[in-house]
Order: sequence, then C-alpha cells, then structure tokens
Amino acid sequence: MWTPAAAPLRSGIVTCEPFPDAERVHRLTQALEAERIYPTVRYCSGVGGLRVSIHYYTSREDLEALLAAMDGIMKKL
Repeated sequence: MWTPAAAPLRSGIVTCEPFPDAERVHRLTQALEAERIYPTVRYCSGVGGLRVSIHYYTSREDLEALLAAMDGIMKKL
C-alpha cells in the first residue's frame, strides 16, 4: 500500500500492488468490475497499482466484499 507518512497528506484513496505486473492488475480490475466493484488502475513514475476510494459511507461489509472478491479472483489469475 502506498500512502504519505505525514497524516495531513493522507486521504481515503487506497492504492495497493496486488501483482508486480500491470497486466494482471488490469485483469483483476476487469474481474472486479464484473462483480460490480469499481476500482481504477493508477501508475505514476512506475509506482501504483489498484486504487479504491474508501469514503465515510463505505461499510465494513463493503470492505469485506472487496477483499473476498480480490482473494478469489487473484487465486485464478
């Protein structure tokens, strides 16, 4: 996960690198979209990955669904 160390610079945007190659990150994103989960892929200067925006209305159940979907899909990729 990539985030600034300084707390005032942090946000609800979470970026993780589930795979070392962008090709599988893109395939993961497409598979998540088929599950009605809509992340984006972001890279800047070679740093980045799968990006999700967590907001105050995102429930624990939403996060658990995201992680479960990612786990199942990643095992297949």
